[in-house]
Amino acid sequence: MRIFTWGNALRVLIWGTIAAVVLGIAAVIAAAIYVVRVTEDLPDYQQLAQYEPPITSRVHAGDGRLIAEYARERRIFVPIETIPP
Repeated sequence: MRIFTWGNALRVLIWGTIAAVVLGIAAVIAAAIYVVRVTEDLPDYQQLAQYEPPITSRVHAGDGRLIAEYARERRIFVPIETIPP
């Protein structure tokens, strides 16, 4: 009884290739569905370009001393040019 024949090898190669192609197509479809679902609820990019985050309001005395800070979030505006690379 011969286990290996070229016909069997060719059959396995063909079915393996078909399985790989089908799995590849399924992976691409799954990735596309994932990207669509993840990006559904993202805000419009133009809205993001105009976003101004809330910053801390600071009250200073006449001599420049900090008296108080008012804010829900402690953010300080820093221009992008001042951030080191």
